Amino acid sequence: MKKFILASLAACTVLYADTFMKPVDSYVVVGYNTDTCYFCNGKHHTGIDYSQNGSHKIVATNDGVVVKVGYNDGHDHGMGNNVIIKHILENGKVVYSTYSHLDSILPHIKAGYKIKRGEQVGVMGGTGYGKAHYWGRHLHFEMKIKPVTGSPLHGTYWGYTPYSADYHGYLNPNDYFGKVKVKEESDGKIQGIFQGAGSLVAPNDDCYGCNKDIVRLHKENGIGSIGVFQWKYDPNSCSHLDIYSDANLGEVVIKSKSWGNDYIHKAFKVKLQANKRVSLKPDDKWTTFAVMTKDALPVSSANLYAECKTESDVFYRGDRVSVPTTPVDVTYGYDWTGTGSLITRSNEPENAFGKEKDIANIRTVDGKNALTTFQWYADATCNEVVVSAGEASSYVYIQDLSIKKWNEPNTRWKKQNCTMLPCNVSVSEDGYYILKIGSLKNVYGTGAKTIKVSCTH
Repeated sequence: MKKFILASLAACTVLYADTFMKPVDSYVVVGYNTDTCYFCNGKHHTGIDYSQNGSHKIVATNDGVVVKVGYNDGHDHGMGNNVIIKHILENGKVVYSTYSHLDSILPHIKAGYKIKRGEQVGVMGGTGYGKAHYWGRHLHFEMKIKPVTGSPLHGTYWGYTPYSADYHGYLNPNDYFGKVKVKEESDGKIQGIFQGAGSLVAPNDDCYGCNKDIVRLHKENGIGSIGVFQWKYDPNSCSHLDIYSDANLGEVVIKSKSWGNDYIHKAFKVKLQANKRVSLKPDDKWTTFAVMTKDALPVSSANLYAECKTESDVFYRGDRVSVPTTPVDVTYGYDWTGTGSLITRSNEPENAFGKEKDIANIRTVDGKNALTTFQWYADATCNEVVVSAGEASSYVYIQDLSIKKWNEPNTRWKKQNCTMLPCNVSVSEDGYYILKIGSLKNVYGTGAKTIKVSCTH
C-alpha cells in the first residue's frame, strides 16, 4: 500500500504556490482549442470558459501589470468588459492573460496597475456587444503572445479561430497552471524623479510642516515619483506616522533612516490605494524617509500625506514586504541623502533646528552625487536664506541649486546661479518652497558632511 501511494505521488504534477493559478474557483464548461462545443461550429475555442456554478470572483492568474482595460461599449467584438495583464516569465518570455465578459471591473484596475497573483480583477458576467447579458454568465479566459483582445496572429478573430488556436498566437492555460512561474522583481534599486519635500518638525503644533504635511507628486513619463519627509519623534504627540494618498498609487517603496545616517535603515514595499493608510515607526529622534512609486503615476498629480499619530492610534501595517535597503536613486547620477526644514510658522524656539535653520546629510554610499532637499516656509520674517556647508571651514561644490513652490511640477524648478557654497536664495511671496541641492561627490571640501540652510536675518 505504501509503495502504491509513493508511486501515485510521483506521477502527480507538483503545484507550486507562486505558479500560474486558475482565475476563478469554478469548473470548465468549454476547454481550450476544442472545436466540438455547442457554439464552436467546427471553429477552435481560444481559451477556457468557466461556469457560473461556482465563485464569481475573478482573480489575476499571476503577478503582472495591467496593460489594457476594455469596456462593453458595442465595439467590444463580443468580449464585453475585459482586462489584459502582462506577465514576465522566469525565462524572460512575456505572455498575456485576458479576462472577458466581466459583469464589472474593480475601479482601481487601470492600465499600468501592478497586480498580484490572486488579487481580484472583477466579477464574472455575460457582457458582450454592448449588452449586459448577451451571453450566459461565465468567464472566458485566454493566454496569448500579444496584448490584444482578438487573435495575435494570422487574421483577427474573437473567441474562436478557423484553425488551431496555437497557430493564431494563443497559449494553452493548462500548460501554465501549477507549472510556470513569473520572474521575481528586484525591489532594491528603484529609480524615480524627486518631486517635493515635507516636514513634521513641531509635533505639538497644528500646522502644515508641524504635525502633518503634504507632498505634491506629478506624473513623469515611464518612471516613478518620489516624495521625501523629515520627522521629529515625540513620544506623546508623534510616536508614529500615517502615510496615505488621495489617489491609487499602486505599489510604493518606503525607505527610512536617521537624519545623519549615510545608510538606509529599513525599507519595504506596500500597496498604497486611495486613502488607505500605512504607518511608519521612527529610526531615531529625527527620521528622514522617502516614498517612491514603482511606476509612473496613473493620474496627472496626487497628494502624498503624512500625519503624526500617538501610541493609542491604530498602527496600519498594510501588506508590507521588506525589500533591500539600497540607496534612494533620484536619477541623473544622484542619490537622495537627506532633507531639512525651515518651518518658521511653528511655535518652536527661534534657535531650534527645523525653525529658522536646519542641516541635512550630503554623504552618499555608492559613488553617486548627492541630492539634498529642504522645505522652507517663507514669510516676512524669513524671505531669504543662505545655503552653506554645515561644517565650519568647509566648502561644497554645487552642480544644481534650484527652487520651486511646493505644489509646482518639475518644469517649474528655477536654477540659481551657484557653483560653490555659500549661496543666497530669496523669494518675493510668502508660502512653502522646496530647495534641491545637487552636490558633487568627493569634492565636498575639507570635512564637509552636511549642508546648512538658515534665514539671513
